[in-house]
Amino acid sequence: MKDPHLRIVSYNPEYPRIFNEIKEFILGIIPYPVRIEHVGSTAVSELGGREIIDVLVIAEREHMRKIVELLESRGFRYNPQVSISSEKFFVSGPYKYERKEYHVHIHITFKGSREHVEKLLFRDYLRENPEEAKRYYELKKMWMEKAGSDPSRYRKYKAAYIRAVLKKLKRSFLIEKIRKIFNIAYSISIVEAMSDSFRSKWLEIGKEVLALIDDSITPRMERIVRRKVSFEVFKRLSKRLHILADEIAEDYLREVADNAVLIDHVSERILREGEKPVAIILLNALDGSQNGVRGIAFYGGSIAVARYKPNATLKDLEVSVVRNFATDDVYTATLGGGAYLNNMRIRPSTETELANSIIGMDTYVEDLSILLRKLEKLLAQVRDLRRMGCSSLEVCEVARGAIDSFIDLRGTTDIVHLASKLIVEEAGGIITDEHGNPLKKPLKVGERVKFIASGNRSIHEKILNLISATKQ
Repeated sequence: MKDPHLRIVSYNPEYPRIFNEIKEFILGIIPYPVRIEHVGSTAVSELGGREIIDVLVIAEREHMRKIVELLESRGFRYNPQVSISSEKFFVSGPYKYERKEYHVHIHITFKGSREHVEKLLFRDYLRENPEEAKRYYELKKMWMEKAGSDPSRYRKYKAAYIRAVLKKLKRSFLIEKIRKIFNIAYSISIVEAMSDSFRSKWLEIGKEVLALIDDSITPRMERIVRRKVSFEVFKRLSKRLHILADEIAEDYLREVADNAVLIDHVSERILREGEKPVAIILLNALDGSQNGVRGIAFYGGSIAVARYKPNATLKDLEVSVVRNFATDDVYTATLGGGAYLNNMRIRPSTETELANSIIGMDTYVEDLSILLRKLEKLLAQVRDLRRMGCSSLEVCEVARGAIDSFIDLRGTTDIVHLASKLIVEEAGGIITDEHGNPLKKPLKVGERVKFIASGNRSIHEKILNLISATKQ
């Protein structure tokens, strides 16, 4: 039977009453002052949709997480993949109204946030333009038909439309009118939301891209595991999986994102020719595939974004997202905004003694003995080693304090693996080359990187000194 949320139905005049009842329910369990708005398709008269009631809760920043916990205690489910801890939280669940169960999406944010501004801008635009609302309804029916049983395709079409509408509104709306609508002064948050939303926008796009790849890749990985294919067959299948992952990402980015230079393992290209790029994207759509086909829950993908400029380097990264496809864990970081695992702030290890440390290494080389000789003095002093087979996730393990350092001195690692550079730095760790210099490789296809990531400077310098002493 088809999922009832994978169909578009006509507008129900009961929607305002259903929303008001949900609003009273939420106000009854939240002890903080909040503003609650009806948003989404059910908030616009005569606009059909998926019959999901969207609710926007506007609260003080310090109360947002507690509101999530209160809603969870009443049966709603927190969804970290659709949340941005610095700006919004998302919970969803059922609500029964007159013997019928409706699905409710609750978006929790703060006054003046991008989420606040855009949700109300889009709703009010459709309310004030009924002909456009009718067109949007027809488009949604067409998108759902094209999507079939794949909800991610429907979301992609819808997101591209909303983005285009908001772009038009932001060009035409005067800041004075926005201030009047939202009753807020010219604060830095509203100015940033309207004129410089680069980081929050690309963070959302990065999370969605990796979720879409995960939706397609993980079921295929699981089938390969069940079939227990030979290594030769795996190599052929792995190549297909990498191609599929890259295609999913590029198709989505072309539809939804601002124009950008996209860099992956094999090429560097502009998403839309003839249009000036605003960003540079490092994409590693599938990392650790050998783990995946063996049933080891340590593989995923990563994406990092910098503002476009001709001579951009790794130090210019402003947004990073790394996702473990096997566990759905999502690591995120924005420049100056900290690092997070599933929207919880992470910090690296404070261990300063090598004798107590656990370090990770990438040892995939033709002649392992050469690499081990380079590291022999260090290896003699550390407590233990880890080799997990997915470098982008392994650097995130440093960022969250699970291991104390990760070392990759092979010189063969592609620059697209370095999305996690920003994550470990924003967590409070350090990442340099083998001489202790900052990583400044240009954002260009084919660039190779040697690096060491550590939880703190003390242990990092000890590692550097031992590596240097071994060379001498």
